[in-house]
Amino acid sequence: MKAALAVNVGDSFFVPSSGKLETRVRSLKPVKEASIVKHFPGKLTVKLQEFEEVATELGADGKVQAVLANGLVLPSKQGALPDKPILTGWKTGDANFQALCQTLSQLPDHLLTDLSEIKPDPSKLSRPDQAVYPISLRGCNDCRQAVRKNYFF
Repeated sequence: MKAALAVNVGDSFFVPSSGKLETRVRSLKPVKEASIVKHFPGKLTVKLQEFEEVATELGADGKVQAVLANGLVLPSKQGALPDKPILTGWKTGDANFQALCQTLSQLPDHLLTDLSEIKPDPSKLSRPDQAVYPISLRGCNDCRQAVRKNYFF
């Protein structure tokens, strides 16, 4: 974030503007929203909202990675135990992957933690929006209600 702000001690207070600084910070992929307020004579207050973690995935090296609501995949914190569904077999840039991440971000946390694994399993249908995606549940009745409410594809 410091690199995106590109502000150093001794720089002009008035240039760049707060709006320009917010634009720089919003350009970072994990950042959903940014707010920057300048306080004279030389203080910046930066408030960030990052995209929430909606799933985990195993990298090619076998390490756990966090999947954010915007589809960005980042290394997980060392020693963190996954409490989100594990995505296996998905292609990161795929439109269905992006849609899945967005959909998972709309689920309440108590439902999200009950999903254990989500794998793509496109049927032979010609339309990808009619593909079947098996979801492993950890035994939660609320998950069945979520499926009925069309949280999923």
